[in-house]
Amino acid sequence: MHEHQKHRVQRILSDIRSPRKKKVIVDTDAYNEMDDQFSILYALCSDRMEVIAVNAAPFRNDRADTFEDGMVKSYEEILRLTALLPDGDSIPVFHGSRKAIEQTGHPAPSPAAENIISEALESEEIIYILTLGAATNVASALLMDPRIAEKICVIWLGGTSLDKPDVREFNLAGDYAAGQVLLNSGCTVLLCPAFDVTCVLEADLDELTALDGVNPHGTYLADLTREFHEKAGSPADWKRVIWDIAAPAILADPGCAEMEIVTAPVFTDRFTYAFDKTRHAMILLKKLDRNAVFKGCFDTLRKGR
Repeated sequence: MHEHQKHRVQRILSDIRSPRKKKVIVDTDAYNEMDDQFSILYALCSDRMEVIAVNAAPFRNDRADTFEDGMVKSYEEILRLTALLPDGDSIPVFHGSRKAIEQTGHPAPSPAAENIISEALESEEIIYILTLGAATNVASALLMDPRIAEKICVIWLGGTSLDKPDVREFNLAGDYAAGQVLLNSGCTVLLCPAFDVTCVLEADLDELTALDGVNPHGTYLADLTREFHEKAGSPADWKRVIWDIAAPAILADPGCAEMEIVTAPVFTDRFTYAFDKTRHAMILLKKLDRNAVFKGCFDTLRKGR
């Protein structure tokens, strides 16, 4: 069984590196930070992706009181973003899970999870799910219908480099059980660790406001950047890591990413990695070309949809 799965992973990695236009679902905690907005618009404006849905993912922090509140605010933020685009009202947007798998011990059904299942089962090609937050929606979909494991590739911003003693970072910690489900599911996962991989995607105020006035979404991103800069006290040397643009960049410009096939680790209950060579395969993002990622992203955002 694992040999079959490894061949599937190899085919998907070859597909990622190909120029073929990919079918994509963006699964995003859009209101959590300011990087999701860049990533969502990058995917929607890219000629290399056909975004067939955008899902609101849940989160909880100082911008959302509860898991459900984070999902609803993310849904509203996605609608604000799509409204900036000429055909934005044609882009399907779905509510995600209102509870964590970690809280329930069971799938957290939602319109987003149901749509993942229906799109995956109906498609004749692989569906790429850019998972930019907690893995709750996609993990729930996998629990609800395990058949989709062979039909999807989850590009997930989650966890840390495999040599780190502690795996916790925001997306994984948001629903740790969902991360465990995802890595145990046997579906093809392309893991994009926060530390020390996607953390290279740091930019300053001038870079992040460069699209101000170019088009409506460029102005929105510039205004959002200035808002976060002001909240930080407007320091002259301010910089921000725009982590989430890594996911669309891998599909839009795979030459910017160094990837390899590895054995999927386990997220242990002690918040560490464990390794077992008999497990199934996954793809690991090893390195990003920071300048190439930002150039590709901003060229695409400048062009628009």
